[in-house]
Amino acid sequence: MKIRELKSLVKEKLASGMTKQETFDFIASLNQIRIHDVANTVRDFASLVFKKKYKKINLLLISFVVLAGIIQGIASVLFPEKLITETLPADIFLISTYAAIAFGAYVHYKFSYSAAVLLSFVSIYMSVNNVLLSLDNLESILYYSSIGIIGIVIIGLSGFLYSKFFRGYDIISNENKEDSLKETYVFKEEK
Repeated sequence: MKIRELKSLVKEKLASGMTKQETFDFIASLNQIRIHDVANTVRDFASLVFKKKYKKINLLLISFVVLAGIIQGIASVLFPEKLITETLPADIFLISTYAAIAFGAYVHYKFSYSAAVLLSFVSIYMSVNNVLLSLDNLESILYYSSIGIIGIVIIGLSGFLYSKFFRGYDIISNENKEDSLKETYVFKEEK
């Protein structure tokens, strides 16, 4: 079994409602691929149970990501002095990045949650820097403060969802058992 086939089998089993532990045990029993590869692949996908349980929080995260993209995308409307042709490609790239992260969060792509945190840290840093540079302009202070606050919310939501969707596993030794496997993987899932 190749990794691509493994990933599609894991997606299929998790989409059918199996837990990560049940999916892992089923695929590991096939003995067609290394147990460590199976464990890592299962860990990298969100289970259907958690997708349903945290659907509202995930939609809230997507809303904040889209809101941040829109607010940062309309900066040239709010601040016409920043509308120059040199910043237009960066603005388009920024809006596209936020849209890609929102779509990734919608489909529960693991990297999207990490990217949202990283982009929010950059936004917060730039917002604080811009607030300090424009202390005399109330409009700028409110704009950049709102970007910073939205960034903090995105970091919190992304971190929370990442910890729920993509929890790790414990490796437990099977020394006393007659099982052919020397170790097994136990996934950390909420009950």
